[in-house]
Amino acid sequence: MADGNEQSGLQLTPRFPVIDGGIWKRISSVKSIDLHKTKPLLIFCSQGQPQIWNYETGERVADFSSDAGCRHACQPEGAFFFEDDKFVMFDGCTIRVCRRKVLNTTGDRYCLEYISEVKAHSLGIKVVAVDSVNRLVVSYNDFLLSDAKLWLWKHSKNAFQFGRAIDMDHTIRGVAFTASYFAILYRRFVQIWSTSTLTLHQDLTDDGEHNSAVEFCRDPNKPLLAVGTYTDFPHSKRFFLKVWDYSTRTCMATKLQGHDDEITSIVWSEYIFSASEDGYIVVWNGSNFQALRRCLSGLKGRLMLALGPGGKVCPDALIVGGDGGIVVLDVRHQTKASGKEQLEERIHELEKQLEERTKNDKKQAERIQELEKQLEVYRRGTGGEVQD
Repeated sequence: MADGNEQSGLQLTPRFPVIDGGIWKRISSVKSIDLHKTKPLLIFCSQGQPQIWNYETGERVADFSSDAGCRHACQPEGAFFFEDDKFVMFDGCTIRVCRRKVLNTTGDRYCLEYISEVKAHSLGIKVVAVDSVNRLVVSYNDFLLSDAKLWLWKHSKNAFQFGRAIDMDHTIRGVAFTASYFAILYRRFVQIWSTSTLTLHQDLTDDGEHNSAVEFCRDPNKPLLAVGTYTDFPHSKRFFLKVWDYSTRTCMATKLQGHDDEITSIVWSEYIFSASEDGYIVVWNGSNFQALRRCLSGLKGRLMLALGPGGKVCPDALIVGGDGGIVVLDVRHQTKASGKEQLEERIHELEKQLEERTKNDKKQAERIQELEKQLEVYRRGTGGEVQD
């Protein structure tokens, strides 16, 4: 496994100039990150303040301030894109749906205008996971082990309504969504639920390891699920990535080594990207699950990953959030050229060099000719202009 860009067929490079280690300024510890489905926008919460940034240009689009003109001023712990101009946020025991309200004529100051809210839990929310495609929300906390709930969006009431409880006496470690299913990760097993019927579809169990992170493969034709795991021996821990085929309940790959600390987040497109608490990111081949490379993000803590699609100018973006801020990395795919392609590329480079040299030689010859004419004028003692 390459500890860098070498021999991996993939490059991860900071998108923006290196400021404070490649981290955007004015951003401290990040509690949640989410990407817009169609626009290159990133929303996150830092110190109780939601912010929206354009991850292609590195410009802040909006930050929200408490204002007397906006009701229910709060400091949300998490913020997510929902639909149109709506956001889902949570703080304390409450899930809120809100939209952006402009405060001034120049349009550069905003506050949150709340549309609706629901008290989800009596003892505080640990995490909210939002599926903006199926308009589902999963909320849970650490105070009551079985206190996990599904919420459904009702357009007619412009609010979330209680869907069902998830009655399991185990702490939830993570949630992941796909178009047809969502996964709920517990310490010792994974449940796959149907998004259409809200019923349990599969139960994946491995009693030998602890789970820490979960993510679906983005390819709808591949019913695969990646899970971060670790073994908790008395004097040592070992950390692995595991891949399940949840349609057949088959473990495709187990004990994939690459991390030295607990895996906290996973994203999966063509490649699998996983992040761990020591700040490292590992890139895995999405087909044979081999570790390709390992790099340091510059952040620590419970890292969060998000993968944004590339545009006409920018490649795909891997967004990393954690203690210290946010890093945006360009994901550049490289393919090894054949011998003929390498030869043609070399010929093209030499032709460009020859063309550039010819231009320089021509300019130099013209300059020499001009100097010779000026010298001839001075020799004649005229000091006048040379006529062509």
